[in-house]
Amino acid sequence: MRARAFTKRVSFYKISEIDDGFGGKTTAPVLLLTTWANIITKEGKAVIDLGMDYTTGVIQITMRKRNDITINSSIDYLMYRGDKYNISTYPTNKNFTDAEITFTAIKQK
Repeated sequence: MRARAFTKRVSFYKISEIDDGFGGKTTAPVLLLTTWANIITKEGKAVIDLGMDYTTGVIQITMRKRNDITINSSIDYLMYRGDKYNISTYPTNKNFTDAEITFTAIKQK
């Protein structure tokens, strides 16, 4: 995929324990990275084929593979256009070229 195909800006967050300033800990979102991606909306049959019963708010994200960060689909989430999306599939190596990863995310209600 060419560089100009990555036209959407997405931010990845992780919920982590941080110091609250009073000697205790609290949980808060921590920004992991902000990157350019290609986003495709999934609708109808494509969503049902994935085994999901959602009809709206499902997106497929393709981005460059980065070795400096690991996306954990169970605790990480992403923000796109002010909406929070939970990562529902494990990032897969697209075409086994080690250049791009693809995964699916569902808009949180």
